[in-house]
Amino acid sequence: NCSRQACLNKQDYELHLLLQNIVSLLNPQIEQKQLTVKCSAPSITIAVDSWQFEQVLQNLLDNAIHFSPVGGTITVDWQVSNGSVWITVSDQGPGLKGIDPSELFTPFYSRRSEGSGLGLAIAKKIILDHQGSIKAETLPQGGAQFSIFLPR
Repeated sequence: NCSRQACLNKQDYELHLLLQNIVSLLNPQIEQKQLTVKCSAPSITIAVDSWQFEQVLQNLLDNAIHFSPVGGTITVDWQVSNGSVWITVSDQGPGLKGIDPSELFTPFYSRRSEGSGLGLAIAKKIILDHQGSIKAETLPQGGAQFSIFLPR
């Protein structure tokens, strides 16, 4: 399935609303680790398949929750530039030191003992189907950041 082009049902959606849906879904895990999910980005509308794009946000936030320290902050941000949108999800966890970032998106690769290794591979497939790209990096201050680029 990863090699086939998806049939997308793209419509305009408010990015804050999509994020709010996922944060509500993951709220038990967020509360259990006493995390703060912060987003101060301005309201924007993007054309995406909402079900699939929510899956991307869920996978990224689920990983951020898992790797965040108790009481940490997860930051979701975005900006529009030249007809494109950059969306970032950052945490305060251990980051990606010693890991080839391209391996993270390989099916069945996982640093989580209970992980299937499919979350980031699925996220990448969905982003590619939306004509976008996704990358991962370790932040200078520590923690991981996943960045999504989407044409708008």
